[in-house]
Amino acid sequence: MKTRELLAALVLLMVAAACTSTLTAGDGLLPTGMDQARVPQAELGGFVYLSASPGVAVSTSRFVSSQGVAELPADVPTQVDIVGATLVVGSSPEEIGGTLTFATPQDAETAWQVFEARKMGEENWGLLESPRMHAVRGEGPWATSVRSALESASLVPLSTHDPDAWALVTNLPEQPPSAPIAAGVVSLEDRLIEDFGAEAGFPLSDIADALGLAGVEAIAFGVYSDLPSDAIESIDRDFLAQSGSAALFVSHSSYHGAILSLVMRAGSGLSGLEEVELGDKTVRYRKIGDLHLVAKTEGSFIYAAVAAARDDAEKLILSAISD
Repeated sequence: MKTRELLAALVLLMVAAACTSTLTAGDGLLPTGMDQARVPQAELGGFVYLSASPGVAVSTSRFVSSQGVAELPADVPTQVDIVGATLVVGSSPEEIGGTLTFATPQDAETAWQVFEARKMGEENWGLLESPRMHAVRGEGPWATSVRSALESASLVPLSTHDPDAWALVTNLPEQPPSAPIAAGVVSLEDRLIEDFGAEAGFPLSDIADALGLAGVEAIAFGVYSDLPSDAIESIDRDFLAQSGSAALFVSHSSYHGAILSLVMRAGSGLSGLEEVELGDKTVRYRKIGDLHLVAKTEGSFIYAAVAAARDDAEKLILSAISD
């Protein structure tokens, strides 16, 4: 690196360190009931809340190991309907637990019977409180703590457990173009966001690195859809490839807006994104496979919308930066 560039980078870092931004809560529209959701008082790397009526159809094979699928009795229903879920994650996707709420007690009983009969190893624990089922996957202190909290119902609102995470998720759009069906927060620690991105079909390594340089500690997300909930099988890249579905990601930098823009450019956080005009706003755009990404820094916030249709991504990003 040239001396001039090195000096500029050092000055930028010193200015950024002196100019910190405070995160405040917003009035974002969240999935129904999310403000009443409860979580264990354990160290959380991520939190996901789902609310869908009349329910999301889930294959019963999801409750058994891959070996157990072939062993399912012929009279077991092929799917059950879930109307709600509150899931928490530890330091890796191997540490996960929470509560599923089923559309009917019969659906809960079916899921429980399958889970109990063909439990996926000793590291998996479950408890039926129809129409809800609690479950934990993992071993060690974290899994023990979450299991104990679920058994004793020693749960607290996310706003109490982690005020900053709650404040971040409330900065999702107040008036999104479609209804929110899921929302959550994922920490940038332990590279957790990369693990989940890989599972969903999104390579997020470069983005995670850029956000880390920008003073970001966590990413909140909202998932929006005009599809009937019973037409949704999973929330992943394939889901977003359907028309009328979109996701918005929001993160908050510890740097003020002007410094954030400089840091993002210096750290290649906006590399590969074309600068385009969207109404009276200037945003960044890129097509990634069959999806469209539209991003925008607004003050100390970084927003990114992803959808199968560019128009859907643009509408969603505008709903976020126009609030």
